Amino acid sequence: MNTLDRRSVLAGGAGLALAPLSAAQAGVLVGDMTLGRPHARVKVIEYASASCSHCARFHREVFPQFKKKYIDTGKVHLTLREVLTAPADVAAAGFLMARCRGPAAYFTTLQTIYGRHSDMFEPGGLIRVGEAAGLSRKQIETCVSDEAGLAASNASTDRATAAGVEATPTFFINGVKAHEGFWPFAEMAAALDAALVKKPR
Repeated sequence: MNTLDRRSVLAGGAGLALAPLSAAQAGVLVGDMTLGRPHARVKVIEYASASCSHCARFHREVFPQFKKKYIDTGKVHLTLREVLTAPADVAAAGFLMARCRGPAAYFTTLQTIYGRHSDMFEPGGLIRVGEAAGLSRKQIETCVSDEAGLAASNASTDRATAAGVEATPTFFINGVKAHEGFWPFAEMAAALDAALVKKPR
């Protein structure tokens, strides 16, 4: 498994080669990051990329309201599946830094990354964003070299392809593709409210 070159990260993030999954790895659901009550009636899967400007906008403008109204109240369980879109090295580095903080801090770290999204593409920007998320330079260098984390991101990207995801972000509600691209809160809330009152099959 290839890892992100540390010198490339310090310079702004070039040099990640994505290794294909073996047949055995492709059949294993590993690395999903989740938030909320697991037994919530409505389950949302978001396919997102850390290098995606539309994902960053969603997480800055919509996610806080979505989390407060639906996740924190136990109505919705969210699964975020990572997709390594171009530039894939930047996307991978962002996700690896979030994973490095552990499951409990994954989403808050990702919010910091999305909040300073434009910085990630500047020389040395990944380091500055990582430090803003609470990581030291040494921790960042260790994080972006984590082979297990990169394998999880690769597996998640493969699942996105298998699910027919063609753009990020893409949202599924209870297993059905509900929206592709930036999703305004009012429109998302209407879809979630409809799912909440719909009788289960």
